Amino acid sequence: MDQPRPQNGAAGSQPPADFRLLRLGTTVALGAIALYWLFTYFGIDRLVGLAIVGVGLGFVIFFHELGHFLVAKWCDVHVEVFSIGFGPAIPGCSFRRGETLYKIAWVPLGGYVKMVGEGAESEEGDDDPRSFKNKSVWQRMAIISAGVTMNIILGIVCFILVYMLHGVDRQPGVAGTVDAGSPAWRKGVPSGAVILQIGNVQRPYFDDLMPAVMFSSKGQKLTLVYQLPDQPGKIEQTTIEPRREDKDSRPVIGIAPPSGLKLMPKRMRGSIPPVLQTSAAAQASPPFELGDKVIATTDPGNGGQVTSIEHDRLQFERRLVLLEGKAMIMRVRRHDAQGGEKLVDIEVPPAYQYAFGMRMRMGQITAVRDQSPAAAAGVIARDVSQGITEGDIIDQVEVTETDGSKTRYVSSRNKPVPPDVKTVKDLDPLRLPYELQQWALRKEGPKKVTLVVPRTEKHAERGQDVTLELTWDDRWRFDQEVPFSAQAPTPIPGLGLAYQIQTTIEAVNEQMPDGQTSPAWSAGLKHGDVVKAIRFEEPGKVPGQSQPGKWQPLDSDQWAETMYHLQSVVSFKKVNLRIERDGQLQELEVTAVPDTTWANSDRGVVFQAELILQKADNIGQAVVLGLERTYSFVVQMYQSLRAIATSRVSPAKSVGGPIMIFAAAYGAVMDGIWTFVFFLGVISVNLAVINFLPIPILDGGHMVFLIYEKIRGIPASESIRSGATIVGLAVILLLVVFTFWIDIARFF
Repeated sequence: MDQPRPQNGAAGSQPPADFRLLRLGTTVALGAIALYWLFTYFGIDRLVGLAIVGVGLGFVIFFHELGHFLVAKWCDVHVEVFSIGFGPAIPGCSFRRGETLYKIAWVPLGGYVKMVGEGAESEEGDDDPRSFKNKSVWQRMAIISAGVTMNIILGIVCFILVYMLHGVDRQPGVAGTVDAGSPAWRKGVPSGAVILQIGNVQRPYFDDLMPAVMFSSKGQKLTLVYQLPDQPGKIEQTTIEPRREDKDSRPVIGIAPPSGLKLMPKRMRGSIPPVLQTSAAAQASPPFELGDKVIATTDPGNGGQVTSIEHDRLQFERRLVLLEGKAMIMRVRRHDAQGGEKLVDIEVPPAYQYAFGMRMRMGQITAVRDQSPAAAAGVIARDVSQGITEGDIIDQVEVTETDGSKTRYVSSRNKPVPPDVKTVKDLDPLRLPYELQQWALRKEGPKKVTLVVPRTEKHAERGQDVTLELTWDDRWRFDQEVPFSAQAPTPIPGLGLAYQIQTTIEAVNEQMPDGQTSPAWSAGLKHGDVVKAIRFEEPGKVPGQSQPGKWQPLDSDQWAETMYHLQSVVSFKKVNLRIERDGQLQELEVTAVPDTTWANSDRGVVFQAELILQKADNIGQAVVLGLERTYSFVVQMYQSLRAIATSRVSPAKSVGGPIMIFAAAYGAVMDGIWTFVFFLGVISVNLAVINFLPIPILDGGHMVFLIYEKIRGIPASESIRSGATIVGLAVILLLVVFTFWIDIARFF
């Protein structure tokens, strides 16, 4: 017969009544102060969001521990403690019912069920038939695996509910933008291409496409089938090898998902502006508002009338290109606070590239697109030493104008210019693609571009010039190919080549084209300065104000991505440059200004990602979709762990800890309750996979010992189990510290 256990409140175990009242009063007072501070700092909306996150994540942990608890009770095991979190209980958050103490503890990093006789070193309950250690191996396996099983069930239920009652917003498998010089760019995949197959995945959404690429093996080539934009019957097929270089945190092919035509939602007020602070859209009249949806724009092909482009992102992007340097109307659908709807015509002024008034040094050609004019130049020459190859440096570019005159762009070298050249301009590697595109628009008839490339056996050295003639290809005018990765080069779409831009300053202009003093000149930048790091301005706590961001070190050929980031990502154009001059490091502040001779198609509107609602038509389809997503997430988790173990994926960029999970959960709450329910399903499945890893002290580690015991007929020795427990605890603590460190570095 079991001996009765002392209950809370047994004689001699309670503190004096007045002390208990004082402790309760102190707890209530501190709680009230904490709630007042949280309410003041976060506001009621954010506070409610944070509370929902805490309850939701706590529910996932509760469900896991409930699995252990229920099966332990079913197997008649004496359960002493059922805890959500670790450490002592939060005051007022514990109670005892029967033989079990239920509590919510202070450290919200998991939970546990404490059973009599559990643990390698436990001598408790050796003779107790209700002890965990005295149950059969099959019963102990059932108890250990119950938490994981419950998490899988919870994940399936969450997915089924969302698919049945609301649907899941997913990004379409479309190449919104293509990273210059990437594998997709080299293979000629255009922006707007609809991906029909990647590897073995058919008709992928974008979140299906990413794992297929990320978990590819080194050297593996994937089948890529895609439909050309605006050409439903035109299907292209190729093979593509994902890139994984030092600057890549994971394998990539170089495409990003498309944006939609709707601005960020109103719930993002205060965290994301509707437009970039210093963009053309910021000067629009009337101003853009969060939640606006662009449904029509000025139509350059219809006399400048405002015509519909609703649901047609490609048409919108093409109109932006055609209207470069011109004011335009964007008609938006806007909802007011009462739920009403109205149409608003917003006049947006022309946009221009922001520039410092300095010219950087031309770098090497690092990418040539397949079946492009650049690639053809190498084939036509029949001699690799006479064609364009990676490693060449463009020294001069010459084009023939409509009137027959010639314009030549030259580098800093003092070389004689042919007498038939009428106009000579500096070869600015950043501006060159725009200059050539403008020439192509002016030029009638055949369009030929002549490149002068210094060539020796060692491409980095400058020697004898080689002259190459390339035919301009107008088909790529509207392609959205940009340098959005750290190592990306600058592309010339019409030629099909891309080159690096060095961080060495080639020349500094005293004046900008409009006559104002050049920012680079005012800052004291000089020829030969090397930019070693840059620090952008970030939004401050006060709307409209900025604060310095983090220093970002730059490699010697990383200027292309840096300037793309300045134009299209950051709101504020003031930067700090850390330069090397005569072997010494200096820090200078410089603010980019619009160059009114250099039009930009991007007006600076901040759009949401394009999303497609995937919803089940009936309960059966919801179950199928829920099971498919559960299986997919389980497989992806194991693939992620394998990729990290083989260094195919960088853990610093792909792993997150409690802070990132909490931040992601809060973002899901802000996106709506159904997004949050789906997120809880994902977290539950991930928790199941992590918990079943064969690491001592985790459920998977316990299962390994139980399998050993079942096979051998005897449990592993106490010394082995104790040693494994210590090792497992050390591994878990190291992982916790590592993930916290990553989170802190990422967010703070």
